[in-house]
Amino acid sequence: MQLFIVGAYPIWWGGFSFGMRYLVNLTPFYAIGLAALAVRLRPWVSRVAIAGLTAWSLLLILDMTYVIKVDVNPGWVGLLKDQVAALSYAPHLLQGYVVRALLLWPLLKTEPNFLGGVVVLLLLAGTVIAAWLAGAGGSGDRPQPAPAPLAVTRWPRAGTPGARN
Repeated sequence: MQLFIVGAYPIWWGGFSFGMRYLVNLTPFYAIGLAALAVRLRPWVSRVAIAGLTAWSLLLILDMTYVIKVDVNPGWVGLLKDQVAALSYAPHLLQGYVVRALLLWPLLKTEPNFLGGVVVLLLLAGTVIAAWLAGAGGSGDRPQPAPAPLAVTRWPRAGTPGARN
């Protein structure tokens, strides 16, 4: 059904944009599948995968924002080359509110907002710590579930009581 709905849009490919806005309504299904996968993986594998995918996502954002300037598909090889070029734009990720409020205010000729910057920084740190603890189950490695015992059922032989003849 999702394929038909998105396929009916006049700009089904998304135009010059980056993101999964056409697939947002499928997020619960992704979350259930990723949660099932995370339970089966070792915690360190899940953390490394999350860190790698997050870094790749940030690199794609830089690529789509600063390197790719036209609404043309660069292809897989072009996309990978553009991601290498996008690495030089990584400092642009530091232009958020916290950096402006705490560090760049003299350069931007604005008033410092130390309280606001610290509050936002603490909220971000708390979110990262909560996510880390949730991924660790709150206390290190998750215990692996014990395998279920196999039940052996014997059918009665023909001619014995209880057997169907």
